[in-house]
Amino acid sequence: MILKEREISIILKKLYALDGRMYNDHIEKSHVHNDLQKKLAERRGEEAVDFYLQFLEQDFFHFLLSIRIPDEQGFFQIDTLTLSPFFILILEIKNWRGTILFGDNGQVIRVRENGTEEGFQNPIPQAYLQRYRLQKWLQQRGLNNIPIYTMVVISFPSTIIKSITQQEIPKEVIHSNQLNFRVNALADKHEQVISKDDIQLIAKQLIAEHTPEDKDILSAYNIRANELIKGVICDDCSYHPMIWHRSKMFCPKCKFTSTNSFLYAIQDFSLLISNKAKNKELRDFLQIDSPHIVKRLMQRLGFDYFGNTNGRKYILNNEVIPNKLIH
Repeated sequence: MILKEREISIILKKLYALDGRMYNDHIEKSHVHNDLQKKLAERRGEEAVDFYLQFLEQDFFHFLLSIRIPDEQGFFQIDTLTLSPFFILILEIKNWRGTILFGDNGQVIRVRENGTEEGFQNPIPQAYLQRYRLQKWLQQRGLNNIPIYTMVVISFPSTIIKSITQQEIPKEVIHSNQLNFRVNALADKHEQVISKDDIQLIAKQLIAEHTPEDKDILSAYNIRANELIKGVICDDCSYHPMIWHRSKMFCPKCKFTSTNSFLYAIQDFSLLISNKAKNKELRDFLQIDSPHIVKRLMQRLGFDYFGNTNGRKYILNNEVIPNKLIH
């Protein structure tokens, strides 16, 4: 049973918005685009593993997907945490493709189809560190002697896993299609040690402490707000800016019309610049001249605000705005 869903991360939303608001000749465009593709690939890999969770007994196994918990050292993040009456299981998910080579010195090398090689941090010590930090978190809450296991799950069964030396592939490393068999085999070796009440308590506290990662995405790439593409971008042909005409956004290039395209522009502003904005700031970003039109749009959307008329700022609550469809 999934107790916490895997939400679209704030960083992914910000990268998606930033990539769509950068001119192709910007010096950081390829950097941002590549990072976006990596984040999207990570999400696809996680979703590929999520598919196999449904084959585990839902009354016994409870899943928290993508949790990030504060501790004395900062935050530790777990891709998938499985709570059961028998043990806790940490799944570290890797969306590696091609051929993965494990060396006896802890090095991990990916060989792409074109023969190029890329080195990675070994995920096994990373999973062990997550286990250590989770153990401390549990002990601080009086929950001791709970077995915690780790598995490194390669998202795609087509990925080839090898050992550079004569040693076997680390037992913690599995393909996603092996997941339910390995978890059930592990459960068969254990007696119940965690009560249903403790499972619910652990899950409730972890969810309450979950803190999604966030950052100022413009500062991260040394981009200024005035370098962004302004205006409402056409959903059909990507032309900008669309024009407000007869209560709709109108694209002068392809003639596409929309009643909600401006919502995504407001969302981009809230993700990239600020979640609070004056009428003047929104007019500038949306490229709509009339303050009365922007005011009516804000009122229609029901955004809260604070301040008097001249200094009024709207609170751009993303819950009011539908998420962009991220593929």
